[in-house]
Amino acid sequence: DNQVMTNGKKLEVLTAIHRILPQVDKHDIVQGQKKLEDLCIRMLFQDQPSWLVVKAITAVLTLCYARGSHAALHACVAFLFQVVLFNPKDRSSKLDRPLPDNINVVSTHMRSVCLSVAVGIVTAKGPSASYFVPNILACVTRLTKQPDTAARELAVRALAQVITSVGVPGSKVAEEMFGQIIFKLAVGDKSPQVRIACAQALIALIEKFPPVLTNNHAD
Repeated sequence: DNQVMTNGKKLEVLTAIHRILPQVDKHDIVQGQKKLEDLCIRMLFQDQPSWLVVKAITAVLTLCYARGSHAALHACVAFLFQVVLFNPKDRSSKLDRPLPDNINVVSTHMRSVCLSVAVGIVTAKGPSASYFVPNILACVTRLTKQPDTAARELAVRALAQVITSVGVPGSKVAEEMFGQIIFKLAVGDKSPQVRIACAQALIALIEKFPPVLTNNHAD
């Protein structure tokens, strides 16, 4: 049903699902996967979920895709990316599925939440998920332009998480990460939290792709 749940109730339900899933046969998971995914997405959009709920949703979806139909992962992650980038004034900006609960406006917080879940699902796949990196960069860039400090910091930390877990698929991507996001914010953002996140992202980038420093002028 469409009943609105409190954060406490969401955590209770998600924890129970996460505990039960490993005991369920793959065939049964596949059969109920769409309903489980819809439940998680609805929870994600209800009443600005706490970050504990967001992490629980990420854990449930990641486990669901690992034990069920892996193909469904792509559609879910693509939708979350679409929400982050959605612009109702741009006719070319479309969503593959309607937003739940008749939501008409996508807040900055909701964009951050969707990026967090998408990145959590993607990084669980490791280097094999490198084909998602261009979409992630587009989402990170979008959020780093928001006036909300928390959104900018989360976006940079998400980028660092991707660099560490998925890697850097080529010099062109590394240069975009460095020049268009990390270095740009490190020297231009007024928030200490964002600059610290940039420093951590830079360390991750250097560890994964050392040539980035020799290919760019960071002085």
